[in-house]
Amino acid sequence: MIGLFLIAVVAVEAAAVARLHGWRGAAAVVRLSVLMAAVVFVGTALLSWPRLLGTPAMSLAWLAAAVGLAGYLAWRRQFSRPRELPARLRGWYARLTFAERFGGGFLLLLLLAELVSALIRWPTGIDALAYHLPRIEHWRVDHSIAPYPAGIVRQVLLAPGAEYLMLAVRLLADSPRYAALVTWLATAGTAVVLHRVAGQLGCGRAGRMVAAVVGSTVPMLVVQASSTLNDPVLAFFLLCFVSLVLELRNGGGGWRLAAMTGLALGAAVVTKTTAFPILLGFGLWWSWLLVRRGWRGIAAGALAGTLVVAILAPFMAMTAAVFGSPLGSGRYVTEAVMREHDPLNIAVNVAKFAATEMVTSNASQQNAVCRGVDFMAKTTGVPLDNPKTAFFGDDFSCDYGLTEMVAPSPVQFTMVAAAVVALVCFGLAAQRAYALAVLVSGLAIGAALAYQSWITRLLMPALVLAAPLAPVAVSRLAAMWPWVRENRAAIGGAMVVCAVLAGTEAVVFGAPRPLMDAPGLMSGPMSTPAGQMIYNAPAVRDAIEQLRATKPKTVGLVQYENSPEFAIWQLLGATEDKVRIVNVRSAVPGLRADASDVDAVLCVAGRDPAECGDVFPAGWRKTVYSTPKSAVVAVVALPYGPRASSS
Repeated sequence: MIGLFLIAVVAVEAAAVARLHGWRGAAAVVRLSVLMAAVVFVGTALLSWPRLLGTPAMSLAWLAAAVGLAGYLAWRRQFSRPRELPARLRGWYARLTFAERFGGGFLLLLLLAELVSALIRWPTGIDALAYHLPRIEHWRVDHSIAPYPAGIVRQVLLAPGAEYLMLAVRLLADSPRYAALVTWLATAGTAVVLHRVAGQLGCGRAGRMVAAVVGSTVPMLVVQASSTLNDPVLAFFLLCFVSLVLELRNGGGGWRLAAMTGLALGAAVVTKTTAFPILLGFGLWWSWLLVRRGWRGIAAGALAGTLVVAILAPFMAMTAAVFGSPLGSGRYVTEAVMREHDPLNIAVNVAKFAATEMVTSNASQQNAVCRGVDFMAKTTGVPLDNPKTAFFGDDFSCDYGLTEMVAPSPVQFTMVAAAVVALVCFGLAAQRAYALAVLVSGLAIGAALAYQSWITRLLMPALVLAAPLAPVAVSRLAAMWPWVRENRAAIGGAMVVCAVLAGTEAVVFGAPRPLMDAPGLMSGPMSTPAGQMIYNAPAVRDAIEQLRATKPKTVGLVQYENSPEFAIWQLLGATEDKVRIVNVRSAVPGLRADASDVDAVLCVAGRDPAECGDVFPAGWRKTVYSTPKSAVVAVVALPYGPRASSS
């Protein structure tokens, strides 16, 4: 907990330095977040090189930052006098409009609910348990972010930016319990930057608050805000980048702005590679703005590009060394992207993406949406379930859900789609450019990403990025048409009410951490870490119980791709270094696992125990755990004799 206090101290001091340099409000949030993230990314890589990455070194680095910032502020004599604070705050509530009071109040309640859900629950969800959190524990134990013989290849293959930030929190707090704070802070920052972007596009105070509410209540963002997934972090960095591009468009400039823009772009890309298609339209716009400024603009772009490379270089170099390409290789790379790029296949893929966002819980509406996409596929002659345009042959589905893997946003998607059309036709220069950038990025996503059953998760950052267009379109049309001007308050109010209802439903009922289930966490099966993390894998739970009874010092692990590895670490005590966990079988090419010194072996496989292969030492006794309704089986192998009961 002392480490979390240290983070707060550095953040407050950094805010004071930002104020000293004229960065205030949302502008300070954008710049400080980008700077702090870049420092964490680069610092993590530097500490990994001599294998010093651990709690002592990380704590020392943050303590040095706190002392250095305090010394700088003292040297500049910029500490605010206590009597000035009440004067600045006096009357702030009275100055707020009704829209700001209502919207701001709701956002605070929503963020509080998300924070409570994040803090009272252990991390859950397939991806969080399989690779987001286990890779952090491996880095901590290895004192390095270097590739390791992982049993789940995604731990080494996929972009690690969000996990670098979570690693810093994990080391400073000396506990994995607070990793979700990174995602929650990104969600809170998203609301702030949405407000700023809407203002940069010409919205007044009420319109800015509408943008913050509409974007912050996207159901997928709400459901993920209490998770350890990286999509909210990506959405935040994308918004930071776009806000800085708008600052350039509105007359800003200089080397500092170019550097910040490059850092924001690098932070987005190192967080998740889906940033490439999402930012295509905005990247082209930014490049055009730089070229229009002549050689100074080109030089500023070169500086920004250099910083992007500096952030990406460590991860891409490690990826190239292991997989032979800086973008990686294997089925997770080849299957995740479109393999056919003719216009008709892209059009049908975009239609499928739009349909997944449009479905509601109403069965008739779902059928209508599905029939529309099917009709388009038959009309164009494109197979609806073309395996070359789907991830591992996923069949198109219009099923509705409210989970961190599937959560449509029909309210926000409808608003954004209508706003894009309106602003492309009637918007001012910057508004039209933003709408066109959203349109280009949407087409790029459809051309780049294969259909996946969890595609709403990958689309969420793009939808949040487009959310400010909704109030901007209303403001623009109100300036043109009297009937819109006369009903602008009613239109804005309807948008807010619809968004509030969508966000409330997501935070109350969204799985796997619905707020309505919070009272059940106080007692009963769901009050335990096992009950929350592996409630649907009783075989794994029973296997872990057997292992705990034998008190092994080193456990060898064999897994399939969706194994809940972090739950195994936590329940065996490996996150507290009570047990050492090593991978017995590696899924990473060129990195061999070492199983020469293990006291027990745990294999977590799909329905067939034969998936474990011949990894068990000869002569060891094996126990198979399985349940009829579970898709997971677990096999525990222990040696005969006293070695298994060593303490």
